[in-house]
Amino acid sequence: GNLDIRDLAAGTSLYLPVEVAGALFSIGDTHAAQGDGEVCGTAIESAMAVTATFELIKGQPLAMPRFSTPGPVTRHL
Repeated sequence: GNLDIRDLAAGTSLYLPVEVAGALFSIGDTHAAQGDGEVCGTAIESAMAVTATFELIKGQPLAMPRFSTPGPVTRHL
């Protein structure tokens, strides 16, 4: 899948459903700025240094991706 969400920035917690044993994760096509969903078909492409920490939480049903931000705005997909 692909998530084009401008609020996925430093300090954001992202929760993804894992439906396949041995699932993998990758990060790519990072943007310095974009709108939600990249509806205009473009964004400001940029190199990024990304550090990600993963924790598998079993037994928590999650129907779709969710995220929370450290700031005043937290939205769910």
